[in-house]
Amino acid sequence: DLDGKQGSVIMEPYLTSDGSWGDKDGWWYDPGKQGMGLFVQAAGERMYVGWYNYRDDRSPRWWSADGYFATGATTYTGKIIEAVNGQPVGGEYKYPETNIIGDLNLSFTGSDSLVLSGQGVTFNLVPYPIPQQ
Repeated sequence: DLDGKQGSVIMEPYLTSDGSWGDKDGWWYDPGKQGMGLFVQAAGERMYVGWYNYRDDRSPRWWSADGYFATGATTYTGKIIEAVNGQPVGGEYKYPETNIIGDLNLSFTGSDSLVLSGQGVTFNLVPYPIPQQ
């Protein structure tokens, strides 16, 4: 229930992991940087990246990138896409404006190490520790 509006939507996966990328899939973060991180999903020869972070005024933003990722590769380069002014939660559908804002470079340097560079910054990421039940 969102502001008195109810409904359901069937969502299809954008990219479903086929297990071929093993330890690259999942949530990554820099323990020294609060409030930012990366979600990585790879399947076949395609990769999707969601990068969440904050503006200087502390408002949230999400960037994404997707594209070709060769089997066995340890590096990925793509364009960072920012989508703005789209559909608000509970509001009428509105197609977002998308802008390419820069390059994204990822380097998987081990099963527990990922270097992200883009937008003039570099982060040393590790897998986010999700508790096992």
